[in-house]
Amino acid sequence: MSARAALLLALPLAAGCVSVTWEYIVTNSRPEPGTLAILRPGEADLTECLATLGAPILVQEHMGGIAVAYGWTRERAWSISVSVPIVSEFSGSARFNDLTTGLEGILLLFDEHDRLTTIRQGYLRDLKGMIARSPQFIDDDDELDRK
Repeated sequence: MSARAALLLALPLAAGCVSVTWEYIVTNSRPEPGTLAILRPGEADLTECLATLGAPILVQEHMGGIAVAYGWTRERAWSISVSVPIVSEFSGSARFNDLTTGLEGILLLFDEHDRLTTIRQGYLRDLKGMIARSPQFIDDDDELDRK
């Protein structure tokens, strides 16, 4: 590329705005190492899990029992934004970022007696697929009364 072409490409940027951003974001906190080791499936119950881990970010019905999930993230992200005036009243902009993180977490499944049955770790988007809702039964008489 000639110096003249480079100058022609750089001129619009001189009238515009270039922004570079670096972010480090922490959401919730990961349980201390060894914390999950004291929560044994078949032995621990919901009360013990809540006392150990605190308030979950998700509570949902699961096959007659419940599922609770804890999540955290440590995101490092950078982005570049460029804004260039096109005409006096309008401007164009572009943005690029590398934010490719997900929420990591723990999923705890409990039976109908609030006894811990399963602990799974991973990305919450993947773990949520393990939660199976119990079938909902509709009483025909109740349905007729509502009409």
